Amino acid sequence: RTCAAVTVPAVPVSVIMLMFREEKSPEDEIKAWQFWHSRQHSVKQRILDADTKNSVGLVGCIEEVSHNAIAVYWNPLESSAKINVAVQCLSTDFSSQKGVKGLPLHLQIDTFEDPRDTSVCHRGYCQIKVFCDKGAERKTRDEERRAAKRKMTATGRKKLDELYHPVVDRSEFYQMSDLMKPPVLFSPSEDIEKLTSMDLQFYGHDGDSLSGASDNVKSPFLLHANKPTTPTLKFHNHFPPDVNTDKKDPSIIMDGSLVGNMSEFGPQIKRQRMTPPLNERVMLYVRQDNEDIYTPLHVVPPTTVGLLNADYGEN
Repeated sequence: RTCAAVTVPAVPVSVIMLMFREEKSPEDEIKAWQFWHSRQHSVKQRILDADTKNSVGLVGCIEEVSHNAIAVYWNPLESSAKINVAVQCLSTDFSSQKGVKGLPLHLQIDTFEDPRDTSVCHRGYCQIKVFCDKGAERKTRDEERRAAKRKMTATGRKKLDELYHPVVDRSEFYQMSDLMKPPVLFSPSEDIEKLTSMDLQFYGHDGDSLSGASDNVKSPFLLHANKPTTPTLKFHNHFPPDVNTDKKDPSIIMDGSLVGNMSEFGPQIKRQRMTPPLNERVMLYVRQDNEDIYTPLHVVPPTTVGLLNADYGEN
C-alpha cells in the first residue's frame, strides 16, 4: 500500500530587530552596540526582549536570533498576531557624555512568507526614541514648547498640515522599499573577548554549517536549503564556537563561496582561531579608582604575560 505525500503549508516568520535610524556603516553600528554592552551589569543582558505572556497568535516559541533581534512564527490564515517587545537600551546610552541628544532607533520587521525562502517579502519600520521616565517628561515638554513656537510662526492651513502628522492612537509601521540591505545583528560572546580587529562575516542560513545533525532543528529562519540571496551581516567579537555548538546559537558561518562578495562591506573573512581550552581562559573584571563600572578583561593565557598583553584601554 502506497501513501500519498502530504504537503504541509509553511508558516510565515517575522524577524523583529532594533536598528539605528541614522545611516551608519556596519562597523559604526557594531561599535555602538559594543559600547552599550560594555556598560551593562550582566553579559546576558539583551537589547530586545519579548513578553511571551502578553503575546497572542504566535506559532511555537519565540527565538532569540541575536541580542537585537527575535524571530516569531504566525499564521495569518488563522488569526492576526500580537507581540509585546521591550527595548532594554535608551537612546542616550551610546555616549558617555551627559545631556547629549538621543539617537533615534528603528524597530524593523522582516517577514518571510516561507521560512525556507531567503527573500524578504515585506519589510516595515517604525522610528522610536527610548528615554527614562524623567527624561521622557522633559523631552515631551521641550517638544510641546517647540511645537507651540512653530505653530505661532506658521501661517495658513497648508503649512500647518506639512508640519504635523495627524494624531494616531499607536505608531504605524511604514513599508520599506529596500528589501536587499542586510541588517546588522549583534551577538557578543559571553566571554566578552575584545579582539583588536573585528571580523566581518556573513551570517548564513545553511543547515550544513551546524555541527551535528540538522533534522531536529526547529528554526527555519536559521536553516535554509539554499544559500541566502540577501545576506545578513553578522559581527563576531569572540572565539569561534566549540565543537558541541548549541543549536539555538545563530552564529552560522558560511563557507568560502561568498567570500568574494565581501569587498563592498569590508575586508575578506580571516581564518578562525582555534578555541583555547577552558583552563587557558580567564576573565577578570577590573576598574580604576575614578571609575564606577567594572570592565571585563580577557587574559589569554592566564599568566602574568597574558595580563600584560591584555589591553585595558581598548575595553
